[in-house]
This record gives sequence, structure tokens and C-alpha cells, in this order.
Amino acid sequence: SLELSEEQAEKIATINLKYAKQIQEKREAMHKQEEKNREAMRAEHKKVRDAHNAELKTILTDLQYAKLEGMQEVRGERRHKRSGKRSKRGEKNDKG
Repeated sequence: SLELSEEQAEKIATINLKYAKQIQEKREAMHKQEEKNREAMRAEHKKVRDAHNAELKTILTDLQYAKLEGMQEVRGERRHKRSGKRSKRGEKNDKG
């Protein structure tokens, strides 16, 4: 133990609280930035997928392209199902 005087303990508690608040604010700001980055990345991926599909459409017949869209939709549904089973960072899943 540091054997602090009452005055020292109060000052240290104030300092600790000050820095705890700063750390919390930084964490919140980082979280917001991560969300923005995730959204930007999703938008960029969509642009690439759309360009990819547009190029494929120039090669495939209408029937082939319709079949491809159906396959992509099924794949997306499976991906969505799997992502629903995963836990978000910091949360415990059923197993955990």
C-alpha cells in the first residue's frame, strides 16, 4: 500500500477519473471510426461486385446470368446465416 494521506487519495482519485474519462472517450471515438470504416469498405466492395457482375453480364447469356444471380443470392443467404451465428467482439456466444 502507498499509505496515502486523505488529501493524496482524493487528488489521485480525481486524476484517475480524469484519465479514465479520456480513455473512454477515445474508445468511443475509435468505435465510431471503425463503424465508418466498415461502411466505407462495404460500399467499396459493392462497387467492385457491381462492376464484376456488369462485366460477367456482357459474356453470359440472359439465362446464364439469371442462374448466376440465383447462385449469388443463395450464397449471400448462407453467408448471412453464418454471420448471425457469430458473436460480435466482446460478446459471448452460446458456446462461450
